[in-house]
Amino acid sequence: MTRLFLSMGLTVIYGKTRVVLFPSEESRNVYLDVDHPDFDRFPRLSDATGHQATVHAGETLFIPSGYWHPIVYEDGGYGISIRCRHQLLNKRLQRLRECPSLLRD
Repeated sequence: MTRLFLSMGLTVIYGKTRVVLFPSEESRNVYLDVDHPDFDRFPRLSDATGHQATVHAGETLFIPSGYWHPIVYEDGGYGISIRCRHQLLNKRLQRLRECPSLLRD
C-alpha cells in the first residue's frame, strides 16, 4: 500500500485565523485545545514545541504534511483549505522553477 502524503494551503478570505503548527515528531506531546490546555491530564503538552501564525484575509499559509494544525478563527470569517499530494506539489514547484515567468506579483 502506498501512503499518500498530503500538504495543505489555508487561504483566509475574510477575517483572521490563528494556526498553531506542531510537527509529527510532537504527536505524543500534543493536545489540540491550545487555548485551554489541561496540563494535569496532558502534562507532555508543556514539552511540545509549536509555531504560531496569524493568517489575515488574502494570505495563504502552507501547512506541511504530517503537521498537527489546530485552527482558531479570531474573527467571524471564512477561508478555504486545499490539500494536495506531495508528488503533485513537487511537479508544480518544479514547473515554477523552470518557468519563473509563471510567478506573479
